[in-house]
Formats: sequence, structure tokens, C-alpha cells
Amino acid sequence: RFMENGAVELYYDNSKKLETTSAGVNFTGEIRLTDGNIIRLGDATYGDLKIYHTGSANYIDNAEGHPLHIKYTGGEDLAKFTPNGSVELYYDNSKKFETTNIGVTVTGKLSPTSNIHMPDSTGIKLGASDDLVLYHYATDNTNRIESGTNCPMLFQYWNGSSYEVMSKLIPDGPVELYDNNVKKFETT
Repeated sequence: RFMENGAVELYYDNSKKLETTSAGVNFTGEIRLTDGNIIRLGDATYGDLKIYHTGSANYIDNAEGHPLHIKYTGGEDLAKFTPNGSVELYYDNSKKFETTNIGVTVTGKLSPTSNIHMPDSTGIKLGASDDLVLYHYATDNTNRIESGTNCPMLFQYWNGSSYEVMSKLIPDGPVELYDNNVKKFETT
């Protein structure tokens, strides 16, 4: 159907499948492309963004090198991919995970469901100033816990309602051992 100064409609078996509108085109049903054909979006000669399937893999190709954002209705960020840069993952529009040139940054609690495997002589760093580092040295086959900012190391036990101190290691100071949250031994 062709309407003067209005829509054009295409039908299949008396069912509308395509309709032009003042905003663009509306489709009803599926849009199918065979393997290797590309949906191109953007003003660049070959499209700023390409979506396609090769027959063995699916691709979202950011051809012009712009960041690729995955957003929810209303502008809420879900993920952001920056060429030659970071990958960012969000929860409720708050960044929780980001790749960096030296590894990853996690904002919030990290709750692994299995072991975390790290290469020898690399560490897990905690704190804004790498205050605590956990790692295994392959050169002398030692496991190490280091305090990187001259902070005391406190080992505690959570008994279900409060913490009980087990030991304190104070840089340039004493080592203290506790029994049932009471100091029993101290080096001088």
C-alpha cells in the first residue's frame, strides 16, 4: 500500500511486514541475512558499526575505533569497550570491573567461586596504595604476605558476633600473640 504523503506498507500473505514512518522504518517479524552479509550503521563509507555472522562466528565490529557502549533504556551503562584500551562492566550503572594496562581493577567485593590462579612472582594487591600484597615467589619457592605501607598486620578470627585478635605484626616493632582475644606474648 502506498499512501500519498504518508506511509508505504509491504505485506506477506495479508500480514504487514514493513512500514515506513516519519521516524524511519518499522519491521514486523524477522530480518534475515545469510552468512557473511553485514548490517552497517553510521556515516562512514563502510559503516561505523558492523554486525554480522560468518558461518562460524558472530561479530560486532567497531570499524571506526569509537568506544562501543552497551546501554539499557534510559542511558544506564552495562558495558563499555574502548579500542586499544579498557573494557568496563557495570552493575546498576556503577562501574565494577575494568581492564587496565597492568591488569584489572575491581570496585566492590570480589567473590570468587573457585581458586584464583596467579603466575609465579605476581601478586594480588589490596588497598588504594597496594597496602597488602599476597604472592608466591618462584625464585626461592616462598609464599609471602607483605605490608607495603608500614601498616601493622593483624590476624583476626570472626566468631560470628565479633572479631578476636590472634596476632599482630608491627613494622619496626613487636610481634604479639593472643589467646581468646587476650595478649599472651610480645617480642621486645
